[in-house]
Amino acid sequence: MQFEDYRERLSARLFSNFDLYRDITLDDLQIDMMASFKKTTERYVLLKKNVQYRFNTFEYFYLIQQESLSLDQLKNFMERLTDHIVQSTEPDQDHMSSDHTVIFHVKENRPEVAEYVQKYIFRKMFKLGFNGWVHIGLVLVDTTGKIVFSKHRKQKPYRFLDVQTQ
Repeated sequence: MQFEDYRERLSARLFSNFDLYRDITLDDLQIDMMASFKKTTERYVLLKKNVQYRFNTFEYFYLIQQESLSLDQLKNFMERLTDHIVQSTEPDQDHMSSDHTVIFHVKENRPEVAEYVQKYIFRKMFKLGFNGWVHIGLVLVDTTGKIVFSKHRKQKPYRFLDVQTQ
């Protein structure tokens, strides 16, 4: 599946709940598509002014197209993106979690890149988790639209990213 087709199918799945941005730049990193979602949960007593607690949950998807991806390119990209994400996350008492999923659409898979993707996971807690945490996952998708490799493939949270031709 060509990149444009994959991007359109993924956009159609994310459109109803996410804000979609195309062709953006984050700290000199070119992102072909970004999707963001914010959910706020509040509990209050009698009146909405009497808020007992509030949680903000954020979810982001980054879609990047690469013809071929070397291990050094991937490590460099993920290091720079991780630094940007950690710096731009504003942990406060309402922040619960920020989940980031980086999707690379590639034409050529290399074994060392696949091994790195299978092992990659990033977690950072703010004030022992009292101010929330950041989770970054990495997914590699090939031209057929199938997920080739991801860390959490067995737990299936990324299953909806399998956008195959029907």
